[in-house]
Amino acid sequence: MRLICGLWQLDGRPVARETLEAMCQALQSPVYPGSVALWSDGPAGFGQVSFGESADAPKPNASGQVTVADVRLDEPDAAREQAGMPHLAEAALLAEVSMPEWAGRLPGDYAVAQWNPARKTLSLTRDALGVRPLCFYHLPGRVVVFASLPAGLFAAGLLSRELDREQLARELITLPAAGATLFRDVRNVLPGTSMLFTKQGQRTVRYWQAAPREPMRGTREAAAEELCGLLTGAVNSCLPPAGPVAAHLSGGLDSSAVAILASRRLQAEERHLLAYSFLSDTWPGLPMTGERPYVDAVLRQEPAIRWTPVGAVFSPEWLHDRWSADAPLVLWHGAPEIVFCYAAAWQGAGAVLSGWGGDEGWWATL
Repeated sequence: MRLICGLWQLDGRPVARETLEAMCQALQSPVYPGSVALWSDGPAGFGQVSFGESADAPKPNASGQVTVADVRLDEPDAAREQAGMPHLAEAALLAEVSMPEWAGRLPGDYAVAQWNPARKTLSLTRDALGVRPLCFYHLPGRVVVFASLPAGLFAAGLLSRELDREQLARELITLPAAGATLFRDVRNVLPGTSMLFTKQGQRTVRYWQAAPREPMRGTREAAAEELCGLLTGAVNSCLPPAGPVAAHLSGGLDSSAVAILASRRLQAEERHLLAYSFLSDTWPGLPMTGERPYVDAVLRQEPAIRWTPVGAVFSPEWLHDRWSADAPLVLWHGAPEIVFCYAAAWQGAGAVLSGWGGDEGWWATL
């Protein structure tokens, strides 16, 4: 996993290394430090923070293009073959192709920034469903600054940290406005979109968008068969070729379907799925029945799943004390999701499948 950041001084001023270092520092947590790598050349500079791996400094490719990326590709071998670069790692592959031309041909999750010194352009590209975060601030004629999380933007010292109260209200009561964040002047790159910046301004390129299809005229059985085929293909494409694979198993329709289909594919390869469930029945002042009956129903259907209950303690304190609008991820060692990740990593899992947010993908593309 990587978090990325950088800026382009449109007025030609050189980027200070100290600015990039501050941006990278803001993207880290004292509990989860990363490996930092920087690149700068005159008015443009990039930084990346790698977790669980050493960070190689970004460098120009043969055409001079410089790329930083937070990426996980589905079926990466097919992407490498299509690009004619079968031996490159995923991040190295994105450093060789150009966005947004290649974005629609790279299924997976990614946030990519590319600087083209010959054309004097900066592009920011986000995957089709917006799984990987990427936000920016643009002051025409002065600067474009981007980061995986707003905290990285503010560390550049180029804009004030001012809460957008109207947007906060929208987040609490309805769907948020497209591209909006909880801060004034800070925008998200939309899913399935590339933002192209020049000295003259900015342009939005939508390379992918979900579109309604004609209603299916066949039977319910045919519709179910088609849906099962599509979901099976999607799950299979996300499975790594080797090593343990983990999954959430909440007992809901999304996570149950993902876990069952993944388990069946892995069994065919003489591998097993590691599944984890939160089974807390405690929350101050609230009775909780838990999801154990639904989880048990999945395990009876797929006994090959190697299941582990995760006894995370749900408490309002960890949420109230540690939630941050700068980086809306609870990175506290006692948070339920972190407990789950610890358990999966302890068993050697390098990939986690999840049905969380399975009903949100469509809204992300509107």
